[in-house]
Amino acid sequence: MWVVLLLLFIAIGLTNIIGNTITLIAFVKDSKLQQVSNFYIFNLAIADLLVGLSSVPVYAVYTLSNYHWGMGNVACKIWLFFDYLLCAESSLTIILISLDRFLMVHLGPGTYQKHVTPNRTIGALAVSWVCAFLLYGPAIIGTDLWRGYTTVKTGDCDVEFSDMFTYVVITCVLEFCVPLVLVSTFNCLLYLNIHKRSKRLHNHNSPTDISKLDNAETLRRMRNLRRDRKAARVLFILVIAFFVCWSPYSLTTIFYSVCGDSCVNFDMYELFTWLLWINSSLNPYLYAYANTRIRKHFRRYLFPCGTPKPVFQRRVYAVSKRQLDHNRAVQGSSFTLTHV
Repeated sequence: MWVVLLLLFIAIGLTNIIGNTITLIAFVKDSKLQQVSNFYIFNLAIADLLVGLSSVPVYAVYTLSNYHWGMGNVACKIWLFFDYLLCAESSLTIILISLDRFLMVHLGPGTYQKHVTPNRTIGALAVSWVCAFLLYGPAIIGTDLWRGYTTVKTGDCDVEFSDMFTYVVITCVLEFCVPLVLVSTFNCLLYLNIHKRSKRLHNHNSPTDISKLDNAETLRRMRNLRRDRKAARVLFILVIAFFVCWSPYSLTTIFYSVCGDSCVNFDMYELFTWLLWINSSLNPYLYAYANTRIRKHFRRYLFPCGTPKPVFQRRVYAVSKRQLDHNRAVQGSSFTLTHV
């Protein structure tokens, strides 16, 4: 069992570090990715990477040590501080990404670039880090000082407010419920916007007009519509991943603050904690799926020797090549018959 857990922890950590590192390298090296809309992805990759470098390995050692913390109270508080800070920032950044994608579709390219500037984007990210700190930082640092005593047993490492029901509920609402509602709302508004534009395009353009290659405006609208539909699909996947990874932990934390170990299975609670960190490992791959240029960087670094074409693509290529050879043969035969 110990070996299985070790391999699982290593897999989660490496998946996180590799994915987020490639995302950061892609952003730094590729000038076409250095757009305002990608600042949020860059920020999310930083937060998620730090989760993979700090939260995952430290807690893995703590788990494999049979939950015995031997590094002292100060080190415990420092680790808890960064763990909660980074997870909260990851959650807040997902809100900003969802809002940014909605504004990009709702406002259109010209108006979006006019209102969403680099300075405003950086300012929004700075505010998100401050909010993430205020959400948990003071409580982690000073709860035992305000109380005058500690509720954490010697050799253990846990937050002091785990039994404070009101505070736990407030933080869960702010860190999980509010982001979920906002991201879902942006997702619904995005789908409504796309549906409305698609219906308008269908009503104002006949099939004959749409098929004309010289109809530049229609083609531009169709291209933008396809792009926005893909953005909506990715945003939907983001909502599902966020809900699946965060909801078990958030709900269990509320139950634990009420009745402790008597109503919460310890192993399940540990599983939900790891599920929370797995979300930080999934995020870079979700955005690689959404962004063609990031996906190219993933292929470049994960498969430096090149990636083979999918079987279906090879078959299509083979069929197309045979058809092309056949057409050339027919044309050659016609040419020969004509000149005989």
